[in-house]
Amino acid sequence: MSQEKISQRYKESIVYQVVPGRVLLQQSSHQEYVDWLRVASGVDEALFNETYLPLVFRFGDFVQSLPQTGLHWEDSIFNYGLARAKALLQMNDRALSKKNPTEQAVLRFLVFSAGLLYEVGLVATDRKVFICNDKGEFIKLWEPLIGDIVSDAKYYKVRNIHDLGHSYMSAVTPLLAKNIMPDNGLVWLNESPKLLLAWLKALVSPEDGFSDLGLDFDREKVNKAAKKDRLEDLIVKTSEPEETLAGEMFWKWLKEQIEAKKISLNEDGSMAYLVQEGLLLEHERIFRDFTKAFSEYRDWIVVYKQFNHLGLTRLSGQDYKFEQYFSDSPHKTVGRQTSMFSIDNKITTLPKSRKVSNKLFSSQVLNSQEPLPHQNSLSESRQMQGHLLLNPHMFINPAALGAVNSQVKPQSKGVMSRMVTRLLSITVGLSMGADILPPK
Repeated sequence: MSQEKISQRYKESIVYQVVPGRVLLQQSSHQEYVDWLRVASGVDEALFNETYLPLVFRFGDFVQSLPQTGLHWEDSIFNYGLARAKALLQMNDRALSKKNPTEQAVLRFLVFSAGLLYEVGLVATDRKVFICNDKGEFIKLWEPLIGDIVSDAKYYKVRNIHDLGHSYMSAVTPLLAKNIMPDNGLVWLNESPKLLLAWLKALVSPEDGFSDLGLDFDREKVNKAAKKDRLEDLIVKTSEPEETLAGEMFWKWLKEQIEAKKISLNEDGSMAYLVQEGLLLEHERIFRDFTKAFSEYRDWIVVYKQFNHLGLTRLSGQDYKFEQYFSDSPHKTVGRQTSMFSIDNKITTLPKSRKVSNKLFSSQVLNSQEPLPHQNSLSESRQMQGHLLLNPHMFINPAALGAVNSQVKPQSKGVMSRMVTRLLSITVGLSMGADILPPK
């Protein structure tokens, strides 16, 4: 893996090495920052090592070198959080200095930690982090609401998704902040319930949280000061492995084609169909079209096999490959495995009389002995070997799929036509990766 400065938007094909927060702080400008913070905190060495230092370490463990968004200048969440927290401490230094030593110490920690963790929900708002191996092959999703990535992974990829919006980011920020804060820091703030409430408010609306304490938060001044006092770019090890590069290029091409409406959905002769279970691709035709467009990828099967390992489709309970659909199979084992679609590992074997149904992947059906109902979806058609089922939520522009409802034409002939007899109305809500809701 090569060492690169992180200052540009992520490419989904790049594999990043997970770096502990304490290692991120070993760059020269970051070491100088810690030295400054020791003085600016106004606390002794023991208290600093129990509060400030673990807070910054854990912040790095969570946000890694993930990019900040919504700024006119590019930076990482890590660097910008540090610069913002420093700007807020300096901006409020005069007001803080007027407090008694005990109150001043805890208020400085409140200002620093709130400034650092404000908008940390960005890590889960417009991106998904895929834990992978060094070849870029998917292992599982990182769930930031559960814990940091350092304790769970060595490598990761970042996939852009449709932005869930400011409301979602504001909702998850306090949850992530609680996970990042050291226990001693939370206990310290909670010695005064008023301070803890102000801290929680500042994580979502710093203008309100700081004003409750007679402190200042001027967004324009903070951004200007943070930009002026910018830390050097983080240096992390990256690679773009050949083992999955063709699959990644196909995924990039597919999203562009569908979002630009160059691949039709649910039309006679379409290669892609929006069904109740997700976005269904007629794999051979669509992969062949890709290899025709890109001469460097001559063998569609190679591209297909690489795409097998990216974690973008429903996975089988038997291995880490696609959940694929087969025609006229007398006996098929189907199950669930960690993917964009599910998080449990239930496995069931279907009798000869059963077909794949849109209810198949619910735990109630998997545990039930009742026959699986037909739902005018995959179960009512003859599946061709290897059709792929994708998660529509991974498309940045959901309108490209949401408008299909009004474009559907009645079909009566053809294998693919029989696969789609009714469309769902897509509900693009706040929960990315959730099961798609069927129409009422």
